Amino acid sequence: ILRTEHPKLFILGTQPGRTFKVHSKVSIDNLDIFSYVNSKFIYVEKHLKTQLTQLYRDIMEQKCALERQILENALSLASIAPDEMAHRIMRTPGYTAIMAGEVIHLIKCVPVECRIRQTNACYNELPVTHQNRSLFLLPRSRILTKSGTMKDCNELLPTMYKIHNT
Repeated sequence: ILRTEHPKLFILGTQPGRTFKVHSKVSIDNLDIFSYVNSKFIYVEKHLKTQLTQLYRDIMEQKCALERQILENALSLASIAPDEMAHRIMRTPGYTAIMAGEVIHLIKCVPVECRIRQTNACYNELPVTHQNRSLFLLPRSRILTKSGTMKDCNELLPTMYKIHNT
């Protein structure tokens, strides 16, 4: 006989030759509806706990697999676009990446104050001035560079940047 969490519920293990009678009248003197209902609640509680625990493990495993896939995709960009790779891994602007053999060094850039510079030409990068020097701010990574990529000006498709969350 095995005990359970419920004080009036026991488990009797059967063996070959020692089984319950199949066709007999059940005596109602020894039945307790509250014990029966409580045992059902205990079963449901245990089942829900098991299911929720397994669901949590599955979600965490999928999250880990997704993070791994994101890192693998970002690392595939390392040789082509190191700044984009740094932005995807760190998920914030202001980082650059430098490849050194089989290693990629992520470097946080020091933030500096810049002013937007007005130009007659259009660029993929944002023209800025820093310490009286004409520079360009790369999109997404927000890294300063000395040269910009000229493009055709188009009023229907203007070049836009997110500055101060606007």
